[in-house]
Amino acid sequence: GGKMQVILAWDDRNDLDLRIVCPDGTDINFIRRNACGGTLDVDANGDMNSLTDTPVENVFFADPQPGAYRIIVDPYGMRVRPSTPFRVTIRRDGRPDEVISGTAVNGRHNQQVGQFRVDPS
Repeated sequence: GGKMQVILAWDDRNDLDLRIVCPDGTDINFIRRNACGGTLDVDANGDMNSLTDTPVENVFFADPQPGAYRIIVDPYGMRVRPSTPFRVTIRRDGRPDEVISGTAVNGRHNQQVGQFRVDPS
C-alpha cells in the first residue's frame, strides 16, 4: 500500500531484483530496504528454500519525496533460463496504473527500465 508503489512481477523461479534510485541518489534494494520514504517489503526468489513461479517484489512509499525516480531491474540469479520477461507496475494515488514490460537477460545487470517524477505537494 501507500501513496505510491512500484511492483515487479515475473513468471519463473529466476531471482530478479527491483531497485529504485531515489531523487537524492540513494538506492532501495534487497540490502538497503528503506530510503527516501520508501520500503522494499517483498523480495522474491532470493531464498532457495522459498522459490515461487509467480514472484513479486514491491516497494511502497507512504510519503514519497518529490523529484525523479529511476526503476532498475537486475537479473541477480538466473536459475531456470537465461532471460525472463517481467512487468513493472507503477501505482500512484489519483492516477491510472502505468505498466512497463521488459526482459531481464543474464549478464545485463542493473537495467534501467523506467523513470517517473513526483511533484511537490
